[in-house]
Amino acid sequence: MINTDTTVHMIINSTTTENDFEMVFDQMKEINAKKGFFNLLLEVEDASNIKNFKSVGFISELKWFAVKNMRKYAVVTDVDWLENLIPVGNIFTPGIPMKRFDEDDIQGAIDWINAPTDNEKHGMAIMQ
Repeated sequence: MINTDTTVHMIINSTTTENDFEMVFDQMKEINAKKGFFNLLLEVEDASNIKNFKSVGFISELKWFAVKNMRKYAVVTDVDWLENLIPVGNIFTPGIPMKRFDEDDIQGAIDWINAPTDNEKHGMAIMQ
């Protein structure tokens, strides 16, 4: 089960809009205000329409907020080009644990998101 107290879940498909991203960003801010961090579980079924988004400033704001406050993120996808891009994306989020899962392993992604990070296992606090 997804822990909605700490995790934002977003499904990206052919009908995803900029408004959907804005709603997810609001969820991130709400969870972060309560917990001091948030997790992101991203299911990517189809990312083809993202190139049509016009609000680059908003996406940039979202990225910097995420880099500062995200605890962990999991990407669930079978989209080939995205699978190849994810290791590169990890370079842009240093220190934030991330992992990719196949679409048929959503429960594995949920379990991983809910599990302690290496720092938490060793008693190290999340730094803000």
